[in-house]
Amino acid sequence: MNILDPFLPKYKKTQILKVNLSEKLDFGKHQFFAFPLPLSDENQELVEYRFNAKPEKVIKTDNYSLAIFSREALQSKMLILEAVIKRRPLKIKLTDKNSLQEKVESFAFSNFVNGRDKEIQKLVTVSDLKKNSQVETLTAVYDFVLNRLQYGAPIDGLYTYKEALSKKEVDCGGFAMLLMSLLSGVGIQSRLAVGYVTTSSKVNNLSMHVWVEVLLLNNQVFPLDPSIEWRRKHKLSNRQGSFGFVGSDRVVVSYGIENSFFWQGKKYEFPILQKPFYFG
Repeated sequence: MNILDPFLPKYKKTQILKVNLSEKLDFGKHQFFAFPLPLSDENQELVEYRFNAKPEKVIKTDNYSLAIFSREALQSKMLILEAVIKRRPLKIKLTDKNSLQEKVESFAFSNFVNGRDKEIQKLVTVSDLKKNSQVETLTAVYDFVLNRLQYGAPIDGLYTYKEALSKKEVDCGGFAMLLMSLLSGVGIQSRLAVGYVTTSSKVNNLSMHVWVEVLLLNNQVFPLDPSIEWRRKHKLSNRQGSFGFVGSDRVVVSYGIENSFFWQGKKYEFPILQKPFYFG
């Protein structure tokens, strides 16, 4: 990927992205294959899609859609997805008038995000991250993460907030987990946006990416993309993503962490639903 892509300015406008993805199949001992589909919501529309094989079932929830294929039914050794996605940039100026949603207690901690952790709470107190207004608090937490972390050591999975605190370098997931933990620690609810970024309207090569969205009372979301901003500030990218803005250079396939689904009476759990995967 060219990190200084001259086409990036157009991603400040709504774009039609054409996806053509292929996956060479090797089931091994597994019986099923799941392919996460791009979502449709207020900022992204899955206009149309088709596979070169018919899925056994498509599981749809508010946070993800999964196309399920069985080993027995698939005749081809290559699974191909063609899709057209209408993606809108998201830019919001945050004021105290568009207030943030209060934290949901059940979301306060997990293996990846934990606002109750003693070290997280200590950072909130010692670094004086909780301010007089929500806008000031959100700004302080975001800036703290930008100054605390360094980008590097990308992984296929998801760093935990503890790893983000202890490691010298982390990828976009590490930035997001620490940011979400600190936001939880100051009483601000957020969610993880999971997907890919591209540098071309023909999305044949996608790079995995995650970022954070803070939930507003008016059912809007306020985007935060600290890892992209860190890379841009250190002249490693000119991609646009920051405090209150993400461009139309991305595709969302799921929201949240530790998602799960049921298949044939069994529950399957995953830290994030992003790449196609085998199961069963």
